[in-house]
Amino acid sequence: MELFNNFKLLFISVWNKGIFGIDIFEILIGLGIFLVFLIFRGLISKLIIKRLEGLAKKTTNKLDDSFVLAMEGPARFLPIVIGFFILSNLSNFKNNIMAKNLNLPFYFNMPDTTINVNSDTTINFSGFIKNESNETLNLKIIRTLNSTPESWSTSICVNFLCLSETVDTILSLISPDDSLQCGVLVNVIGVGLGNVKLDISNTEEPNDNISVNISANFLSDLETFNQSFTGEKNYINQNYPNPFNSETLIKYNLPNKSFVDIAIFDIVGRSIRSFSQKGKDPGTYIFRWDGLDESLRPVKSGVYIILIKSNYFQESKKMTFAK
Repeated sequence: MELFNNFKLLFISVWNKGIFGIDIFEILIGLGIFLVFLIFRGLISKLIIKRLEGLAKKTTNKLDDSFVLAMEGPARFLPIVIGFFILSNLSNFKNNIMAKNLNLPFYFNMPDTTINVNSDTTINFSGFIKNESNETLNLKIIRTLNSTPESWSTSICVNFLCLSETVDTILSLISPDDSLQCGVLVNVIGVGLGNVKLDISNTEEPNDNISVNISANFLSDLETFNQSFTGEKNYINQNYPNPFNSETLIKYNLPNKSFVDIAIFDIVGRSIRSFSQKGKDPGTYIFRWDGLDESLRPVKSGVYIILIKSNYFQESKKMTFAK
């Protein structure tokens, strides 16, 4: 019986507080969105790709066959990318509309809850709380999560007055139809990722509450980081030789100290081989692939994709293995 009660208390705690500061409803919605796009990925594979393959086989030109083969992997991966993009914006969307949807006596609006910078700076996450009831509200604002690098500091700000960084809770009165400025001041010093969570509740009705997740990211070279995802700048070179039949070399560059994950896939996305290293110093490196899979067996002739990931970039190249 005690075990059951402990489980019940744990379940209620997770249901009310979420996991690692993430609301349980956000987790469930995120899983639902991911499942939808996973099904969509299967439909693309079965309907669109198969249809294109059928049309390509009816022609004598081999160019369209090669084109369909090359598009198969990216087309299957695209729905997953779209799903993750929607998930990344879900928190901001929720922060702006949640209060009105729950019919609370107040709502909170913060236009920007995620800000990226590329130098030491001070970020002011500013929003406002609006009392939509006919009574004066006594609101409690609590900083329930303050996960930042040691060199950073954060402070709760109310009506543009920022409190000491050691203060986690503040009480404030809001008259009917009045507004209260509320936010977080983040002093960014050095590279890192910071997350702060504010819980805003009505002291008279504790169930009337809103949670706001705030993220600040300082990357050592943010512009270069973004370029690596848009393809405007390359950190890895095309393998040489290409095509190859025994081994091939891939040169890549690390702008700063970072982990490096290298993965090789076939054209349909199956994992062939993977390598991982931690704490590599900045510089130029050459990776050698001998055409063997994870079981050290020679792979079949065909097109393969090498994906290299680090703290600062993620890039891929196509390679052709010909026996």
